[in-house]
Amino acid sequence: MPATGPPNSFDSTITIRNGHTVTADSNVDMDQVTIENGGALDLTNASCSINNGGGIDLDVFGILVLANGQYDLMSNANIVFNNGSTLNWGVDAIFSGGVIDMLEGAGINLPTNGNRSLIGNVTINNYTTWNISLDNTITASGTGNVINNFDTLNFIHQQIFVAQPNAHCSFINSGTINFDGSSQTTFNENFELINLGNVNIVNGSTLTLGPNNSPLAGNIDIDLGCNLTIDNLTFIGDNIANDGNINGDITFAGNALQQLSGDGNIFALHINNANGVNVISGTNFISDFLEIINGKLSHGVALLKWVLNHLRNP
Repeated sequence: MPATGPPNSFDSTITIRNGHTVTADSNVDMDQVTIENGGALDLTNASCSINNGGGIDLDVFGILVLANGQYDLMSNANIVFNNGSTLNWGVDAIFSGGVIDMLEGAGINLPTNGNRSLIGNVTINNYTTWNISLDNTITASGTGNVINNFDTLNFIHQQIFVAQPNAHCSFINSGTINFDGSSQTTFNENFELINLGNVNIVNGSTLTLGPNNSPLAGNIDIDLGCNLTIDNLTFIGDNIANDGNINGDITFAGNALQQLSGDGNIFALHINNANGVNVISGTNFISDFLEIINGKLSHGVALLKWVLNHLRNP
């Protein structure tokens, strides 16, 4: 028997089966909904409240389509995208609250250029590979927004991460982020990139971090012709391989020996690490000044070049 309308939170357990598509053209409430592999729920032009009931509130094995609506995950409700599922995250789709888990093998599709929004207390946990190949803006308003990456993100073309005044979002990378394909990616103030894994800036790309970004850990690789543009950044990770350009002031301030390599350019380099910094290969050119605040700089057969009258060692 065909369904007479979209599911809602009074329908107990709801299953959208293989071969079926449910389309909503008005606001709906739901929880304990499962979309089977081959099934789809289309919420384009409809807003939705997902209530926090027992178990998983929206369990996706098929396709969930969102655009031009607000999707409220009430009382920390959750959406889980399983292996083989797809999130079609369209323009002007707004998430509010709750937890969204993208499990290994899940897919995300941003079908058109445009803006997507997080408006407070949204947590997105990514355990799969994302390939974002269109120009895209993610806007955060409110506080408590967190994006956790535990796998691989490939950002291609222009990606802008914006926090509205008095808002905040933490983008925490524990996996790998590749800024690729001549992408121009910007994290504006209060939309912070927190790196615990690997950041690779390749194929003519530029990564720009806003002022007051949190210290970066992990490893950073900047290819020839690529740019890391910063205001005043602290690096507490293991290694920076720089064959491109670091535009701005960077301070090495780790708790263990840190490494620098490559044949790139650095505007200003500060050393504030009691265990020192080792330049392991290549020749990095420092165009403004080198300052040794604490610790030492070792270079072996590798080289640093800088303007001599801008050497500082208190």
